[in-house]
Formats: sequence, C-alpha cells, structure tokens
Amino acid sequence: MTFFKVCPFGEWASAVEGVFEFWRQEMPPEAVGHALVGASASTSKPADARAVRRCLGQVDPVKAAKREISAFEVLGPQHVNPDFLFSMLGVREPDEGETNYVEMRFPAEWADDNGERVARFALGVARILPHDSGYVSPALNWSNDAEIDDSAEDVHRLVFRHLGFDVHDHSQTYLYMGKRCLGARWMVFLGPALAEEVGGLETLSRALEGISVTATANGVALRCSGPPVPGDVNRDDDFSQLRAMAKVLEPITYFDDEIGFFDDDEEYMRWQRRFLD
Repeated sequence: MTFFKVCPFGEWASAVEGVFEFWRQEMPPEAVGHALVGASASTSKPADARAVRRCLGQVDPVKAAKREISAFEVLGPQHVNPDFLFSMLGVREPDEGETNYVEMRFPAEWADDNGERVARFALGVARILPHDSGYVSPALNWSNDAEIDDSAEDVHRLVFRHLGFDVHDHSQTYLYMGKRCLGARWMVFLGPALAEEVGGLETLSRALEGISVTATANGVALRCSGPPVPGDVNRDDDFSQLRAMAKVLEPITYFDDEIGFFDDDEEYMRWQRRFLD
C-alpha cells in the first residue's frame, strides 16, 4: 500500500504524521519492532520510545521545511523483509518529477477476509492523507538489495504467471514519477486532478463495470471485486477488471519506473503493460 504526493514536504508532513499515528493504533504491538530514522540510516535499531520520537521529528512540519530529505521506516517483528512496515520519504522542495511517498506493508493473512480489513484501513488512510495517487496490491518483497540478482529469474517467472503481483522500489520511483499513478492494482486511489483527467467519478463508474468506484475525502477510490490475490494465467484466472482499469488509467500511468529485477528494458515494459498488450 503506497500513497504519493507532489508538494513541498513541509506541507504534507502533518498529514503523514496523522497516518503514522493511525497505523500505530491499528497495528499489533509487534509491528513496531525496529526503526531506521533519517535519509542516511542504513541499520535498523530497536523501536523504543526514543526512536518513535525521532520518527515523529521527521514529520514535524517546521523541521521538515528545513531538512532536504525526511525519511524513516518502522518495521516488525522481523528486522529485514518484515510482515509489517511503515516507510515514508519526503523532499523539502521536489525537483521536476520528484514526489513524496508513504508505504505500508501487511502480511498476506490480513486479506483473508476478502480484503475487507485492508480496504477499510486504506480508505482510512485516504481520508487523512491528501494524495495524487495511491494503490493497494499483493506484492513480492525481498530482504536486501544483494538478493536482487540471485532472485531475478524467480521473480520474472512469478510476475508473468501471477499478473496481480506488484514489484516495486519506491526509493527509485519517487525520483521521476511526478503527478501520475502506477496503473492497475487491486485498489487504486486518484486525487482530484488525476481523477478529473480520466473523466471523474461518473465516467469511471460507467467505464469500470464490476469495479467499485467511490468518492473519498481526497479523491476517488477504485476497488476490484473479490480478494486481493495475484491470480494465475496457467489456471485461466480472470484479469478482465484489471485490464479494464489499466486501459482507463493508461493516460495517467507512469511507465518508466526502475526496478533492479529487470535488466532488459523491453521485458520490463512488457511487465508494466501486462494488462494492456
């Protein structure tokens, strides 16, 4: 689950703080196990009260307006590739193409109720956090960058068979994405400007049959029917809703993302356009 917003981060920081507090209230205690605080942090440490205060310092609007990059991660119970994650990065004055983001991760069993708990939480975030775009999706994650080359072949096999999987590295995405979205996912959030670019609430409702299209406090939410599962082309699973969503969102989709699992640009573009071509 990730939300993006282009603006000076000091203007977004209070809302990000609100989402972090909401996340802490909703997550089990073990979610707050470790923390990395600051853009240069590379080693996680126990997330004690002092570490949480330092995290909150990263989303203090006055401090954020003076700091070039604000960032922190809280994760648990594992200190690498955790079940739960809250990660944010904000840029004081984004250059052209740069954006800010908040990312959250949950274990797969959180979607066992047809995705209702995850959807309610995502809608709660969307009420608190103004955004250009956002999404919720099953995802493949990895422990550290050293694993990327070794696991690339397995990842390629999985993502072209299970088209609903997301593979992402927002530490690269934020540099160039700008005010766009990442295309079709199980849930997609569009802020007012992007929603208007693709026709607004009524047009989206007519174009996306079977997909829930609802107004939120900060834009529009799209949700595919059924649970958030990756699907399986070998079993002829139905991806028609994701294909329809991808077509509608194509004019506002960012297709030039960078992820280390794909060395071949053509192969990566084929995955990016998997619901379109």
